[in-house]
Amino acid sequence: MRAPEVILGLPYDEKIDLWSLGCIVAELCSGEVLFPNEAVAMILARIVAVLGPIETEMLKKGQETHKYFTKEYDLYHLNEESNEIEYIITEESSLEEQLQVSDELFLDFVRTLLEINPLRRPTALEALNHPWLSSSSYN
Repeated sequence: MRAPEVILGLPYDEKIDLWSLGCIVAELCSGEVLFPNEAVAMILARIVAVLGPIETEMLKKGQETHKYFTKEYDLYHLNEESNEIEYIITEESSLEEQLQVSDELFLDFVRTLLEINPLRRPTALEALNHPWLSSSSYN
């Protein structure tokens, strides 16, 4: 459940908790781990597959980006058996597919919490004011 900014070695703040909340809410909904895998590069691949690409500006500034992305920002991992670099091709998916729900307000709430760029991710107060939390279907 580590936020992308933590994985990439970027500065972070309390918004990492909003990312974690998004993962937890998604997992409560689906009963499945949203970004399963033990290898960090594969977690990044799942994030990109479900939420879209990580902005180049974030990749440029990340202290750990080189561990998961080439200089051209292609995602890779090191095969431990062969000790060779393997490029990761992400298979596109969507939050709707992963959660198998059609409630647009709920999907928007989770999508907002799982905003890859922390500068656009809501604060806790902003998240509490999301329409899904006050919608009549929720109450």
